[in-house]
Amino acid sequence: MIEGLTGRVYTRLYRVDRFLRLTRSGAEKDGLDGGILSVLFIPRCGGPCPPRLATFTTKGGTAGPDIGRLLDADAHTVVRVGSTPDPADPETADVLLHDRAPHARLPHVLDDYPGCSVAVTAEAGRCHAAVRGRPIVRAVGDHATGVVWSPLCGSFLYAWSTAGLPLESLTAAVIIAGRLRPPSDDAGGVLEVMGRVAFTVRDENGPSVRRAAS
Repeated sequence: MIEGLTGRVYTRLYRVDRFLRLTRSGAEKDGLDGGILSVLFIPRCGGPCPPRLATFTTKGGTAGPDIGRLLDADAHTVVRVGSTPDPADPETADVLLHDRAPHARLPHVLDDYPGCSVAVTAEAGRCHAAVRGRPIVRAVGDHATGVVWSPLCGSFLYAWSTAGLPLESLTAAVIIAGRLRPPSDDAGGVLEVMGRVAFTVRDENGPSVRRAAS
């Protein structure tokens, strides 16, 4: 069963150009409680863009610490289907969390729900996703990310793709899932790190598989 963010989810995408401190202090003990659920993107080897941070809340208007320029703000609807479905109509979903669909069938889930942009199946930090009009994505978190990454995966891919950013860039970057908190002293923010996520993007029309470097 995929726990976590369902219903209306509000996202903000920032370019990180102010101080952001990373820490593991207290990150594992509270799970989804406390702070703002976030995903940090750090390009490798002179990547195409500076570090970016995506934040996720279920309350509109919630802003995080001042960590940089706001690039995009959006909202989407997440509905869980499968063995423990939400009462919400899946026809209204932008993101579907499916705990029964094999990952190879996820593109067909999108066919079944033409208004949906992302279909995800996830368990213990290991996610497969179909993004409409894009390749299949596999995202695997390390041992500590499961409680945060599984509920965030679909929303992160929705925010990333609707901002016009290429999924392939995720394979050549360090991706960190965690919780954003305000600093106790100076400007910027503190990201409590749950762990890293490695992406694979598979083009179903070709044999190539691109993986993040270890």
